[in-house]
Order: sequence, then C-alpha cells, then structure tokens
Amino acid sequence: MINNNHFQSMLKIINNLAYSRDTWEIFYDFLEMSAISVSNSVDLKQYEVREKQYLKTIHKYTPEHQKLFPEILAQSVLALDYEYQRGNFVDILGSLFHELELHNKYKGQVRPDRALYEVA
Repeated sequence: MINNNHFQSMLKIINNLAYSRDTWEIFYDFLEMSAISVSNSVDLKQYEVREKQYLKTIHKYTPEHQKLFPEILAQSVLALDYEYQRGNFVDILGSLFHELELHNKYKGQVRPDRALYEVA
C-alpha cells in the first residue's frame, strides 16, 4: 500500500463519490477523462471526437462532483512526485485500483463496451 497524503486523498475522493455511483465506473471515468485531457492538450487531430466523449462522461455527474475529477488527477500527480522524490518508482494507478478492490470486479477481463472513443 502506498502511504502518502496525496494517495490517501485520491482514495477518499473516490470513496466519497461512490455513494452515488459504482466505484468501478468512477475509476474508469477518471482514467478516461484524464487520458482525454492529456491527449487533447497535445494532439488536435481528434480533438472534437475526444472532447465530445469527455463531455458525455463528465455530464453524468453533478456540477459539484465534476469538480472532483481534476482534483483526483492533481492528487495523482502529487502522489507520483512525492514517491519519486523519495526514490520510489511506484504504480499509483495500479495501487489505487487494488486499494479500491477493483481487481475483484471483472477478474481482469476487459470490457469491450467501454471504448474511449470511436476512431474515424
């Protein structure tokens, strides 16, 4: 288990969101929106398609909850930096996946119905 305040903040935010949605869905949506955000900042070729998917995903949440996803991303960056500064090269997202006990959800099966976006 990773024991730093930033990692614990990520867990807390996701667990607090889990009263309204499945933890797996929250974790997946976080990964999806984070990937889209990073990709759209450097690759404009498929910007519109990805942005449409981002908006579809974020609008599943209330405005109050929408604000928490950038906070989870910020805490993940801070958690990575915290560990890196101490010489630890850890898998923050994998550790989060296991701490949330998502490894039991699908027993490692990929969900093909959850494609990030259609490739034109």
